Amino acid sequence: MTTPESVATNSTPGVLSVSGLTLESVRGRSLVEIFQDAALELPAGEVVLLVGPSGSGKSLFTKLLAGLLGPGTDTLRVAPTARMTVRLRDGREASVLERGAYPPELRGAVGYMFQDHALFDELTVEENIRFGNDQSREPLRGAAWTSWLDETA
Repeated sequence: MTTPESVATNSTPGVLSVSGLTLESVRGRSLVEIFQDAALELPAGEVVLLVGPSGSGKSLFTKLLAGLLGPGTDTLRVAPTARMTVRLRDGREASVLERGAYPPELRGAVGYMFQDHALFDELTVEENIRFGNDQSREPLRGAAWTSWLDETA
């Protein structure tokens, strides 16, 4: 992440644009600031690595981007002025930090690989699989879901 002053200006909008990202984690009775007014512009066609020490916010950032964390949870606070926008292949833009549900147009456009290929510990195997299905562009429902699950599991 960079400060807003150091973000390179480019006439072509990036595939990911972040500005004003202030993020606080609620830990017990205190707030721990993860980011303060962070900004980032990822250009199309570039390979970018997100590196930093343990606890610096890499996983929180990527979970926000992938919609696994929302901006208004009991343990996470995102500044209301923060912006995180993804430009889709068709040129439309979708705001990741919209208050409410994760933008449906980002389903299937943003992927996430868990550290150590982990599943959600608190979910059963079927619930973990259902989570992936529910996040797809065309999730299986009803009999189609049950049939696929019986064949696969």
